[in-house]
Amino acid sequence: MKTPPLLLAAALVFWGWQTGLLAFGLIMALIVEGSRLIGRRFEFTLAEYSRIADLCGLIFLAMLVYRYAADAESAARWLPLALFLLVAAQAYGSSPGIPLGAVFWTYRRKAKAETVVKTFDASYPYLALCLLAAAAANVRTVHFYLGLFVIAAWALWPFRSKRRLVVTWMMLLAVAGILGYVGQIWLHQLHLWVEGKALDWIESGMRDPYQNATAIGEIGDLKLSDRIEFRVEPEPGQVQPLLLHEASYDTYRAGRWLVSAPGFKLVDMKPDGTTWTLEPGRAKRNIRVLAPLSRGQGLLKLPAGAWQIENLPAQRLTRNLFGAVKVEEGPGLAMYLVRYEPGTSSDSPPSAKDLLLPQSERSAVTETAGRLKLSERPPDEALKAVTEYFDRNFKYSLILSDSDRSGGTLADFLLRTKTGHCEYFATAAVLLLRSAGIPARYATGYLATEYSPREGRFLVRARHAHAWALAYVDGVWRDLDATPPSWVRLENQAAPLWTPLADAWSWIGFKLSQWRWGERPEWLKYAWLLLIPAILILARGLWSKRPTARPREDLTARSETPAWPGLDSAFFLIEKRISEAGWPRQPEETLSQWLARLEKTLDTKASLEPLRDLLILHNRLRFDPQGLDPEQKMILSVQVQNWLGQYDSSFI
Repeated sequence: MKTPPLLLAAALVFWGWQTGLLAFGLIMALIVEGSRLIGRRFEFTLAEYSRIADLCGLIFLAMLVYRYAADAESAARWLPLALFLLVAAQAYGSSPGIPLGAVFWTYRRKAKAETVVKTFDASYPYLALCLLAAAAANVRTVHFYLGLFVIAAWALWPFRSKRRLVVTWMMLLAVAGILGYVGQIWLHQLHLWVEGKALDWIESGMRDPYQNATAIGEIGDLKLSDRIEFRVEPEPGQVQPLLLHEASYDTYRAGRWLVSAPGFKLVDMKPDGTTWTLEPGRAKRNIRVLAPLSRGQGLLKLPAGAWQIENLPAQRLTRNLFGAVKVEEGPGLAMYLVRYEPGTSSDSPPSAKDLLLPQSERSAVTETAGRLKLSERPPDEALKAVTEYFDRNFKYSLILSDSDRSGGTLADFLLRTKTGHCEYFATAAVLLLRSAGIPARYATGYLATEYSPREGRFLVRARHAHAWALAYVDGVWRDLDATPPSWVRLENQAAPLWTPLADAWSWIGFKLSQWRWGERPEWLKYAWLLLIPAILILARGLWSKRPTARPREDLTARSETPAWPGLDSAFFLIEKRISEAGWPRQPEETLSQWLARLEKTLDTKASLEPLRDLLILHNRLRFDPQGLDPEQKMILSVQVQNWLGQYDSSFI
């Protein structure tokens, strides 16, 4: 290994400490540093190095797939494990480094034809990788920064300037460390500020899960996506479509539904920390919802009559008067069980606002309600009349003409176009019921209608987002879906051809998320066994090899002395002679500065004048890329000997 003794071991232990993988870090450190004590090396071929690199690449790829498919924590913390075999191969191989052809596939064929194998030292890149992986898992404590600073100083020590005092170097390093610590705090604050501004800009056009208003058209935008949003496991034998409520609204103004009382109150949590009671105990029908939560928060999807939620670990749960239940600091994938009783509801009783009609739509609504004679019908018949009227006389469509969009009013929908999507039907139904004296609200959520026999679950897509009416009849809020049932068939027909491929990828991500958030299939416990064949092949190749002897490294040496040009210059003999006479060169002085100081101090300047020409030759030998040719080096050597013969220590 090219790194100083124990430096790579310290980095591995530091990585294990920060990531919670200390046992792995200690074992890997012993393996790597043990190569300095063992004099045997293996003659790995390019093909064998390539197999090791390919195995490391597969492990790394698996980590990336897991990271992005399961939306898990950063996979960077595992990188030292993924690439450890390469570093171990360098440590115990006879080659001074890793062949380029083993790591770069594009170079591999060319490398086979080369007589001289080009290699690179992987020890320092691996050291940097360990620090990067540790940074991916740290919790921003001063201990992390201190450990990082010590390892960085350790790595820089062999490369320090020999012309500077050690104390000076250490003081400068300490100043750099202090400035770095303060700077990273400021940089972190700047990062948070920029990230917040960026998220505000990006999410400005996204649906707010906690918003107290929704505009007609927002659900229509969601319906343009075929992405699977979440999954629902029904009770055995229950494959009928199921409405899942997210939020309700009671006030309508100019195409927007609002909540008149937006406040949320805490939901009672039981001692187990995962059970939440919305209402007193009722009948125990249940469904299971498996839905991702963005940054651990979101609105829960609940059927009508939900009274208890189980298996939902979260910091807290709150709900408002209109049945919206939001979770905060929950898991990335919520897998909660909902106990519910059909035919009941947990929304607050109606108020005067649930009978209000907007002035802009009053004429069209009362005209339509009068045509249907809703006020003359009992509530049950009025609800049936509304749904039948829309089913017979209206058409469902997400594609509206420009004139429809420019008109955009509910009056146009009721009296002229008679075409729209669920938000128009739900809004019209709410206002028609209110005109008949029946309290009504506008509800949003999803319709779980696509049952997958393979998974045994409903697959709920973004296009299954839905809006419907809530009607208060016989002391309970009842769901009234006024949208013609054909909407499900029409949207299924519009699904793109690549939907099966997208669904397969979604299923992979879902299974990995289940594993990530605690629900792991039994077979995943044994997934690591898939690596055994590759490890056995590598072990068989190593076992059949005959190791070669190599002298052990000198553990007392701090680092290899760099082969700088000109270290064999004859001029150093003159420096030695004058130093022995009592005039040594100071550590911070160049030879030119030293010679100038001697000329100012000594009386025998004549003896120093020839050294100026010799120093010019010496500097060319040391610092000129062209150096000196053999004849010039001979001239320098002869003239140095002449000077030494002419002037002894008595010249001062």
